[in-house]
Amino acid sequence: MNEQWSDIVDKATHIPPSEYSRGKHWKGNLESERCQNSLNRGPSQFLYSMTSERVKELEKETLLTGELIDKGSGTYHAYKEFPEQIGYDNGEDASWLRAELTAANSDSPTVHSHPRRKRK
Repeated sequence: MNEQWSDIVDKATHIPPSEYSRGKHWKGNLESERCQNSLNRGPSQFLYSMTSERVKELEKETLLTGELIDKGSGTYHAYKEFPEQIGYDNGEDASWLRAELTAANSDSPTVHSHPRRKRK
């Protein structure tokens, strides 16, 4: 990745999963609840044992070393598969992360992410 992209990623504000879209990827106080909340096309869920700081680290790694797709208008999606489980997607273990960086062309880009069981 080029230095300019790295600067944008460093500048971007991480939106913690508990705050993004009413915490839709952070529902439940047990692993079993997180898994259950991802069923029936519900939003994928991060592991209950995962901290927001760890999610932020995974997002940065994904944006810097994952497969980057320019969606236009300053929005980028990046995909990366991790060797460990990071969440649940439709009741199944998820090891992929889709990190989304928006407003890359502005002074205040933001990042949030979603666990996935496969790249999609």
